Amino acid sequence: MRDQQPKNTGVIQVDVVVQQDGTTFKATYSQGVIPVSEHDTKIEFHLVAPTPDDIIIDQVTIKQLGQTQLSTPEIKDNGKKAKLTDKNTERASYNLKFTFKNKHTAASALRADVECKVEGLEIPQIDNNPPG
Repeated sequence: MRDQQPKNTGVIQVDVVVQQDGTTFKATYSQGVIPVSEHDTKIEFHLVAPTPDDIIIDQVTIKQLGQTQLSTPEIKDNGKKAKLTDKNTERASYNLKFTFKNKHTAASALRADVECKVEGLEIPQIDNNPPG
C-alpha cells in the first residue's frame, strides 16, 4: 500500500472572470467571501475564461489600512494572477479592491463604476477564523 501525500490545504484559489463594458470592468469571483481557517494560508486569484486575454490585474489594494494579517499582494504571470499570504492569527474580516486594465491601453487603469456587493458585503472579503 502506498503512502498518500497529504493534500495541501494551505492554498485557496479564487477564479475571477472579468468583462469590460466600455471604460469599466465587472468582476465575478468564484468565492465572494473567502473563509480562512489555517495559519499562513496562501490566497491566489486567477483570471479565467471567459475573461478576454487582453484584460489583466493592474492593482490589488487591502482596504483596511494598517492591518498586519495579509501580506502585500503580488501580481504574477503578466497580470493574470494575484497572490497574498494570510497569517490568520486574529479573527477579522478584510476587503480587497481589484483594479483591472486592458494591457493594450496606455492610459492608467480604469476602475469599475460600482464595487461588487453581495448582501451588503464588499467582495472579495477574506474572513479570518484562526485554528484553536
